Amino acid sequence: VHQLMEAASCTRDKAIISLLADSGARLGELASISFSDLDFDLDLDANPIKVLGKGGKEGYLVFGSKTKTILSDYIRGVRPTGLLFGLNRHGINTMLQRLGKRTGIKANAHSFRRGFATELRRQGVGVLDIKELGRWSSVSMVERYTRAFTFDDAVKRYKPIVT
Repeated sequence: VHQLMEAASCTRDKAIISLLADSGARLGELASISFSDLDFDLDLDANPIKVLGKGGKEGYLVFGSKTKTILSDYIRGVRPTGLLFGLNRHGINTMLQRLGKRTGIKANAHSFRRGFATELRRQGVGVLDIKELGRWSSVSMVERYTRAFTFDDAVKRYKPIVT
């Protein structure tokens, strides 16, 4: 994520990468975010954005303070009024493909979504919480997305029962 953000050519692209990584947003969710969906007045560790998700279901993406700062910088520079990023799904995909070619890193919205789930699991976040944060329909979907989570990852978080 850091390499992709360093290679990004503008603040908008950095904001897209940061939001994809921090929120696990689906491509369609990200493309359809309106400026009016943001609520930066809240002083929270997990900032919400209302999105229209898969199947037309309303939900929320959450993101942290670093992404909030990057989004704020982008908004100050561009002052969007309609769609937050002004790109449709194809435009976001094209930008990510260019970054992927420039860096040699596979960059697509789905990779960020999978990485979001796997990283949360590595941090010890439970599958039920990941399911809700990622707006997945079932725990089995979270398990599919976190196949990269390994025994070694679990051992790092292991705490003996008998002490």
